[in-house]
Amino acid sequence: MIGQRSIYMWKAYLSRDQISQVESLDGVKSVQPNLHNLNRRYVAGRYYIDPLERENQEQCAETGASLARLLGEHNCDPYNSVSDGKLSKWTADLSNEQVAQVKAIHGVKGVRPVPRGRRCRLGIKSTHSLESQAQQEILYETQSGAPTELVSISQPSTIPQLRDLKNYVHESHCGGQSFLYYVETGVAFKAQREEFRNVASQHLLTDMAMENGDKPWFEDDDEGEDDEDMHSHGTCGAGKALGTRFGVSKKATLIVVRMHEVTSEEFQAALELILADLEDHPERQKKSVVTMSLTLGQDWEEDDNLPDFTELFQKLFAMDVPLVCISGNTEEGFEEPEVDEYPPLMEGPDLPLIVVGSVDSTGNRSEFSKGGPHVTLHAVGDPIECLPRDSKDPVERAETSYAAPQVAGEIANLLSYEKVPFDTSDGNLVKNLKAFLQSDAASWERYPSIRVLWNGV
Repeated sequence: MIGQRSIYMWKAYLSRDQISQVESLDGVKSVQPNLHNLNRRYVAGRYYIDPLERENQEQCAETGASLARLLGEHNCDPYNSVSDGKLSKWTADLSNEQVAQVKAIHGVKGVRPVPRGRRCRLGIKSTHSLESQAQQEILYETQSGAPTELVSISQPSTIPQLRDLKNYVHESHCGGQSFLYYVETGVAFKAQREEFRNVASQHLLTDMAMENGDKPWFEDDDEGEDDEDMHSHGTCGAGKALGTRFGVSKKATLIVVRMHEVTSEEFQAALELILADLEDHPERQKKSVVTMSLTLGQDWEEDDNLPDFTELFQKLFAMDVPLVCISGNTEEGFEEPEVDEYPPLMEGPDLPLIVVGSVDSTGNRSEFSKGGPHVTLHAVGDPIECLPRDSKDPVERAETSYAAPQVAGEIANLLSYEKVPFDTSDGNLVKNLKAFLQSDAASWERYPSIRVLWNGV
């Protein structure tokens, strides 16, 4: 009626089970996805194709042949499980018509879109240039007038107010014996060669990255963004880990692990490349850290990804190499205040992922930073300063994406100590490192229960 408000739709966040339950309710005509969120959460046009009976590999082979005939062999990629080597699913680029055709093939259980990972980006703004000067001392070096987030790392508990400090004091070796594997879609280390002075001669590229002609030094993270200010996620993140001016570890060596896009499949390929590289370079074991400022959705359990990634992480930790990841940001579609995405959701006593949240300069948890029991510790990510991919003028940002690399950088520093300050015996380094980071020797609380990184200086 005129003058009265009528309900024409409801908006809700639903699991797949809840969708079917809601569709069965009286008075509900249909359930439709939010197209804006759909495009953000899934890779457009790409789908998983699940076999009807995964254990029946003979039937899977026949189904695979049928898919190849329909779609072409180049557009039907089998996806084998890391844990048992058996086919788990296929991936393919499909039109709406092909989705219906594939669903009709004998041996196909279902077709579902491929989840897209996210970089947890928030807005940025330009800031003034910083002047830095290192002074050689016996055991330590001092970066004068350093960015606030770096100053925080060398802030002792005896000086509770960060505003009373202006310098970043760090170990003189500053990661000189360590390697940092940075998983992303590129880092502009050539354009910013003054910031990235210690770069490996060879980097790691996934098959998809090589097929698409991607370069490790070219950052491609636009995801459809028209605003240039939303770029440089990888360059800023890597710079916080080991940049000369803006990074924690001044001398660690950068190895870019170049994915073509942010998906679970590409991340799995990246991990497999890292494991192979560590096997080829055993001297890098116990001297390396892997970090990523990405989350990869909430569907790993549903996608049967958990066993594969559990095994990959366990292999990495068995080589005594830690993995540092972000707790994630709250934003539209991701309002849950606690960690609810993978891989940080896998953290636990048997899988010692190092999960990093963000705090402001006072040590209070950032409003956007996801918390909860999976978070290991925090670093100042609200705000930070970094160099973008194509400008010599630093920019200001605020995200968990730039807190985690700082922890990774300090880990690189710790692993370069002549005598590492925790037990590094075979198979025990990662869990002991995590315990060390949560101790008073490597972090302290500005606010109750919010541990913030400290380098012990």
